[in-house]
Amino acid sequence: MTHRTHVTVLLSSSRVSGIDIALSLAEAHPQLLVVLCDAATPLARHDHPNAALIQNLLHQQVTVYAEAAACARRGIDHKRLADGVTMVDTNTIADELVDATTKVVWL
Repeated sequence: MTHRTHVTVLLSSSRVSGIDIALSLAEAHPQLLVVLCDAATPLARHDHPNAALIQNLLHQQVTVYAEAAACARRGIDHKRLADGVTMVDTNTIADELVDATTKVVWL
């Protein structure tokens, strides 16, 4: 499932500033990938208070992944994900980082 990109943003915090930075990067990097890890995975929920921020990323053609193990630890299943967010396992994230990413930003 490797997505062709050059920049990947790993978000491990639920701070809105991380999404704002990703939105800024999306303007300069049209094939941006954002991976929601750890404490950031609740942002992937369709009913999250900041769900509109994730929709803004998707509207900018950003690919958004949510780490499956972190989602499971927080009781987030596929039904609770926002439309357009893909739940992926750690191996998929590793493949993206190795095969398709030239720059990584970890927030």
